[in-house]
Amino acid sequence: MLRAKRGQHTAALEDYRAVIEFEHVDEGMLAMALYNRALVYDAQGNRSGAVTDLKRLLLLNAAAERVKTEARRRLVRMDQKLARSDALLNLETSPHQGTKDGDPPNDPR
Repeated sequence: MLRAKRGQHTAALEDYRAVIEFEHVDEGMLAMALYNRALVYDAQGNRSGAVTDLKRLLLLNAAAERVKTEARRRLVRMDQKLARSDALLNLETSPHQGTKDGDPPNDPR
């Protein structure tokens, strides 16, 4: 977690990967590693990686309910952020309003 806070994302991802892939990892520790790796992925703009880890966390039986609650909240916020981005993108790419076929309005000068 410390490496992630320092912005050392590559090193943090390696640390979390090592925990996640450890054969005898406790499910509570696995849940925290998945959650923290999802945060790093999200900070890097890797939404797919973040969503995958958060959904995997939610499938763990032994994960603390507070961690699952935070994972659900993070997924909702990510969906809301994506919806806002899509709405902005649609505004930027939509044809000019009030004109025929998206042609720019005539300049009355």
